[in-house]
Amino acid sequence: LLSGFTITNGTGTLDGYLLGGGVYSHNSSPTLKNLIVTNNTALGSSSTGGGIRIGGNGSPVLENLIVTENHAQETGGISTSGNALIRDTKIISNYSEGGQSAGISAGGDGTIIDLHNVLIADNQVLGQNLEAAGGVSLNGGTTNMVNVTITNNLGREGIYIQGAANLNITNSIIFGNNGREIVFRPIGGVSPFSYATINYSNIENGLDSIATNDNATVTWGDGNIDVDPLFVDSANGNYHLLATSQLIN
Repeated sequence: LLSGFTITNGTGTLDGYLLGGGVYSHNSSPTLKNLIVTNNTALGSSSTGGGIRIGGNGSPVLENLIVTENHAQETGGISTSGNALIRDTKIISNYSEGGQSAGISAGGDGTIIDLHNVLIADNQVLGQNLEAAGGVSLNGGTTNMVNVTITNNLGREGIYIQGAANLNITNSIIFGNNGREIVFRPIGGVSPFSYATINYSNIENGLDSIATNDNATVTWGDGNIDVDPLFVDSANGNYHLLATSQLIN
């Protein structure tokens, strides 16, 4: 258990690649709780996870974290190629030089990533790499999103999916990201078929904002809508909902 710290000014661990500017967990199952992970870097020709990098076997739990202002070549906030539970966490204002995503990247054969009550917002791709998403990139494995808000991220799209990934979205908001909200890597990119199931969520422009590129099956389930979320003050990073929001109840 690591709890109650601010982790800052880290520059990564060299393990074949430069990994995890603030925290690097490999083949471990720590609980990281009540942490601020900020102003860390993983910068180099092969580097990922400016804030946190999770790899190998193990099942870390990340709870009540603020991951912000971290910077990496690939994936500014959190990069995981292993299992992880991430809940009650903000991944905000992180930066990628153009690989994977600015906010969080996840996936790997057989991995399961659970995101519960997570805000992924205001992350930014600084480079011109057309593979990079502003918010989330998924490459294989299963990712479950419940009560997740992905908004105001600057990259090619909000969520980028490839590599036989299975994405389940419930009671979540994907709105106001640069480009399309969800994009699957096309068959021409030599990516295995992927799947997404979406229920009770607010997706800007609905199905029209999902590009399957003939390489995915999207199950558009019950309760999905396309309305302005009515955030309290998105310009200043307050993504709570106004009392008049149609997303309440």
